[in-house]
Amino acid sequence: MFYFGFLLRYLKLLISLVGTCFYRSIAPERVLDPSTGEHRPAISPQEATVVVPTLDPGSDDFSEMMLTLLRSGVRAIVISTVGEKNEGIARGWCGRGGEGGGECRTQVTVARCQRPNKRQQLAAAMAGVGAVETEFVIFADDHVFWPEGYVEELLAPFRDPRIGGVGTQKRVRRERPGLGFLSAPTWAGRAAGAWAALSADLLNFLACIYIERHNYENRASVGTDGSVYVISGRTAAYRARALDNSFMTDDFCNEYWSYGFGRAGPLNSEDDNCITRHLFNTGWLVHFQSGARATMETRLGVEGWTKFMRQSVRWARSAPRSNTTMLCGRAVWATQPISVYSVWIARIINYNLFHDAALVWLAHASGVVGPWAMLLFILATKLVKPLPHFLRHPADLVYLPHMVIFAWCHSFIKAWAALTILETGWGSRPSVVA
Repeated sequence: MFYFGFLLRYLKLLISLVGTCFYRSIAPERVLDPSTGEHRPAISPQEATVVVPTLDPGSDDFSEMMLTLLRSGVRAIVISTVGEKNEGIARGWCGRGGEGGGECRTQVTVARCQRPNKRQQLAAAMAGVGAVETEFVIFADDHVFWPEGYVEELLAPFRDPRIGGVGTQKRVRRERPGLGFLSAPTWAGRAAGAWAALSADLLNFLACIYIERHNYENRASVGTDGSVYVISGRTAAYRARALDNSFMTDDFCNEYWSYGFGRAGPLNSEDDNCITRHLFNTGWLVHFQSGARATMETRLGVEGWTKFMRQSVRWARSAPRSNTTMLCGRAVWATQPISVYSVWIARIINYNLFHDAALVWLAHASGVVGPWAMLLFILATKLVKPLPHFLRHPADLVYLPHMVIFAWCHSFIKAWAALTILETGWGSRPSVVA
């Protein structure tokens, strides 16, 4: 039993390590422009339109995000929002297409949606007359920030005509709390402030680790058999013709999860999972880009524990819903046989606390290895995925015990998510309709 449990738990890790060794990011190809005598990207940002669904176009994050998009040199940006007030604020960007600083001016337009629903906002932007006239479309959240050269890296894999979607590496901004609490007039105020600062710092750290793990998993699955469990909707590029109108208006906006005795929905979250499955089911390949210029930043874990926990429950619900839907199709079995286990099944059955406890007990009962040695091995393997974060922020090693404890506690989050799997709302966004 010990050997079976060990193999079940760590075969996935072995596969991922091999996949990581074989993974390669695709560098942008540059060609000579005869008109200027200079080299330019083979696939230019001018061949892409960016669609941004938002409910808060007046926020500081949105403004910073828009400036990074304008600097990228894309041909057009479509802001999809809800309500007259938001539409008015968004239209303030329509005359600012030249603020990117490049030779080409970006066209900025606004699409109106009747309901605060991300899927419908994306569909409304795609369905607008002349909204997307480029070969590629990029979906981006309203709180992501792109580095210089990001779009060239994002579009580079499309040189392969079989590729229909591309995702990139994500990174959460490490936002340290200030020391303003030291100026509190009383020791009680200083103590309360220090506790709040440490709590906020830990929360942001856990958010960083959550996203860092996804980067590792995507590199590993692409290196294994070309699989990606999801092209993250924070920023994703697609061939426009892969997202035809019938899919966007019908299947995408009216998706239900069937569970044998009925169905739940229509789903609002998991929009990126839906598109990823659509690409696989229609014969497209996908790719994941990595590297400094292919890393977009986002903000996460800065709005309190309540929102983060609600987000965690929503994310935990999406895995069994999306993965069981994928496994019911034929495409993944035919094209991604290794990832059927290491990605699609593993993400459903992976309950760290229960697996780890069972392995320690089996090690003790079988006598094959000591329980303390088994526990040390388990803890060591938990450093594999977040290692790049600790190399960038070695001071965060003080939170290593908290990371392990949260990973074990996440098993209870997954269990609660399984019990409430028919809940299809966002949870962290009460204003968004399901």
